[in-house]
Amino acid sequence: MKKLFLILTLLLTVIPMGAVGQRDNIPITKVRVDRSGLVTIDFSANATQYGTPPACATVANRMTADSNTAGGKAILQAALTAYLSGRQVYLEGTGTCSEFSTLESINILQLH
Repeated sequence: MKKLFLILTLLLTVIPMGAVGQRDNIPITKVRVDRSGLVTIDFSANATQYGTPPACATVANRMTADSNTAGGKAILQAALTAYLSGRQVYLEGTGTCSEFSTLESINILQLH
């Protein structure tokens, strides 16, 4: 029991527990890519249904990705597929505003 407590204590001190926005079953209303490769994705409602977005995320229905990275390209493709097919998505933020100072970055975007 002491080992389990120690392991849990170590995990909780190593894993950052920041604010992360999450939302399920939400349609995408707009996908925008600028010439630098930064992507903004607008949703039909507040992007946070579960969890809490980070304090930097002051725009509630928009999240971002960077299509200059492999992960950002995959997020862009999934977002375009969802938008064009009218499918809803599950999304989860990173807890940071990496691409734009007022928009949470996307960690997971999953099509339904």
